[in-house]
Amino acid sequence: MIFHGNGGCYDCHTADAKGDSAIGAPDLTDGIWLYGDGSPAAMFESIAYGRQGICPAWTGKLSLPAIREISIFVYSLSQNVGRKK
Repeated sequence: MIFHGNGGCYDCHTADAKGDSAIGAPDLTDGIWLYGDGSPAAMFESIAYGRQGICPAWTGKLSLPAIREISIFVYSLSQNVGRKK
């Protein structure tokens, strides 16, 4: 999976995607969004073009299908908020 592999997202957002507030990496599982509305399209934009010079832009580093895969994965994490396992 790209999130845990060559995408390197886990490095800042942690393996469980809960984020690291010490470095400003948000929790991707809580349904609270700093940018956009939490839709896959908004997540794609954040991943593809980066945010505030902190989260890098992945366009040109990952393929567009890979960026889409990450955005759908993160969207799925946020949709589990409040659900019983």
